[in-house]
Amino acid sequence: MFHNSFKMKMFLITLIPALALFYLSVNYMYEKYQSQKHNQQLMYFTSLMQSSSQLIHNLQVERGLSAGYISSAATQENKYKLLAQEKKTDLAYKNFLKLLKIEKENMHTVNELTFNHYKYLLNGILSQLSALKTTREQVLKEQISFNEMLDFYNSANAKLIHIIKIVTLLFKHPLMGPLDIYNLELLKEKAGQERAYMYHLLLSKIKKEAQILNVETLISEQNALREEFLHSTSEKYRKLYYTLVTPEITHTINTLRSKIFTSNFDQKYAQEWFEQSTLRINSLEELSLYILKNYLHTIETLYMEANRSFFISLLMWVLSFVAFIFLSLIVNKLINRQTELLQDLQIASYTFNSHEAIIITDPNGIIVRTNKAFSEITGYSPQESIGKSTKILKSFRHDEAFYAHMWSTLHTQGHWSGEIQNRRKNGELFFEKLSITAIKDAQGNTTNYIAQFMDITELKRAKELAEYQSEHDFLTDLPNRKALINKLKEELARAKRHHYLDAFVFLDLDGFKKVNDNYGHKVGDTLLLEVAQRLKKSVRVEDFVARISGDEFAIILCNFSLDKERAKEDIAKIAAKIVESLNKPFTIDGVHINIGASLGIRFFPEDVSDTSSIIRDADSAMYMAKENGKNQFVFYCQTQ
Repeated sequence: MFHNSFKMKMFLITLIPALALFYLSVNYMYEKYQSQKHNQQLMYFTSLMQSSSQLIHNLQVERGLSAGYISSAATQENKYKLLAQEKKTDLAYKNFLKLLKIEKENMHTVNELTFNHYKYLLNGILSQLSALKTTREQVLKEQISFNEMLDFYNSANAKLIHIIKIVTLLFKHPLMGPLDIYNLELLKEKAGQERAYMYHLLLSKIKKEAQILNVETLISEQNALREEFLHSTSEKYRKLYYTLVTPEITHTINTLRSKIFTSNFDQKYAQEWFEQSTLRINSLEELSLYILKNYLHTIETLYMEANRSFFISLLMWVLSFVAFIFLSLIVNKLINRQTELLQDLQIASYTFNSHEAIIITDPNGIIVRTNKAFSEITGYSPQESIGKSTKILKSFRHDEAFYAHMWSTLHTQGHWSGEIQNRRKNGELFFEKLSITAIKDAQGNTTNYIAQFMDITELKRAKELAEYQSEHDFLTDLPNRKALINKLKEELARAKRHHYLDAFVFLDLDGFKKVNDNYGHKVGDTLLLEVAQRLKKSVRVEDFVARISGDEFAIILCNFSLDKERAKEDIAKIAAKIVESLNKPFTIDGVHINIGASLGIRFFPEDVSDTSSIIRDADSAMYMAKENGKNQFVFYCQTQ
């Protein structure tokens, strides 16, 4: 009886693993088959993204050359360059069309609605590009405006970029960031639009304020997209970005922008701008294609591995027989070590090899394990941290309510995430993106806490700097036009709400152009810096001084009585002080320079509901001051 019982037990011991291995092998082969089909789709759509990226890049170059050609610079040389680029674009378009032969059965994982949306997008871009020949003819015959040409290419590229986004999100893979290529293509497109706008402005005789504002907006959008890409992508591609888009390239572009804006879009910078901006865009294109090529290589490798699944399954069967021999020997050890192994498996399920710092604590917050990234970020070695409380990192920058809420969330939900400021071993404060998870046993009791975090100090600083630069003048550090308009909107609403009378001052320097012509732009820049300082000293603390562009400044004078005559007297005193201050000679590099200023003043919120009217009226009054002999101020009157 015992013998039969023992045989039955041994039979079950061998049969159950055999059945389990059979089940696992069948599932393994089925998973590999599904992986093979999925990777086949990924290879196709990665190739489509590569082709789309190359087509976008060529359309961007063609747009830039077209912008220069229709800006009264239609020379034979420019025409030759444009025609040569059109051939490159046609080749990229031909390659793109080859990849559009999609059969519906190859998209069996995509629902009908998504498939129809995808086909709709493809039909839209094909319809758009069918008009490419007509647009090119209009460009060569100069029968199309700059804005019409720009809208055509912008629309085509927007559709192509949207296709990349749809494909990326539908067929995403953990080996590549979900929006890496999409963010890069957006960044490259904004850079291409800036190239076209600037090239057109530099070669045109008429400077359009709207286009200049568009350039400033594009610069701000590029900064935001660059930070978004660098924040979301992997460390590998972040390093590659700085290798291809070198600090020297970025510095050259920023320096050239400064020269162009300072020189009021001098035509001599046109060719240098086109070449340098193209160099940066080509670097972004190289990065995009590298990521896609690397991604495609990885998918091809996975595809080949799936083909070898059958042989791996056979190997699993052979190994199973060997495993049966040792199974009876290790069962007893497995039972004895079950509790320890379960706990280790629980910890292992939450930990992985990552560049993020990892801390494992006991239920009381005492550190029991750390990884290498933790030591690199905090400065504490494992010997210095294990056995200590996590309070060694405490910065004392958060109140008790903050920690109470964090622990309450951990106890009720089992996890917490957010930003926190901590302190390194050397006393330096740093910001981190922190995620804490509670590990529980079978009875629901917390056995450990796992905290993962990454140092985001530099990212926060870069974001703050980008936000500051987007609203401040690069030369004088005064608020720029964007910041001025935002402030004016706030003051207009506040003045209406609290019944104050404010004034907007539009200021233009008299004789500044002669300074640049006679002494050079370096002296002109220094003069603008000193003008900015004198303006800030001439107004009150609550007033707002901004540089609009070139030698134009604007001032918002705040909090005056509703008694208009009394307010006019007070504002006139400030305006006179400004005129007097700018009348005093400037001494720069041993040279005495005399300039003046013409001021136009517009009260608000009386008889006005929008900021553009305020600025326009003040500008009108400023020109009246110039016509009256300059070096004075004039209040806007509705009858003028």
